[in-house]
Amino acid sequence: LASSLRDAEAINIAGSLRMQSYRLGYDLQSGSPQLHAHRQLFQQALHSPVLTNLNVWYVPEAVKTRYAHLNANWLEMNNRLSKGDLP
Repeated sequence: LASSLRDAEAINIAGSLRMQSYRLGYDLQSGSPQLHAHRQLFQQALHSPVLTNLNVWYVPEAVKTRYAHLNANWLEMNNRLSKGDLP
């Protein structure tokens, strides 16, 4: 049961990250003053315990690799946004 709850939580957070990425895109396009706050929320969700604790035997390597790539891409994008390097 605990494993199923963690799976459900991870799925919910993944969906939330997808929606938040759309919101970040909108913020960038519209010059929204909420961009900084939305970046913080995205990072908080990305680093939620259920996603950062993937190093267990039953999580496929492909999932771990994709999360690592997502995290690396986010770090690069967030650093660029912090420096004002906007598209």
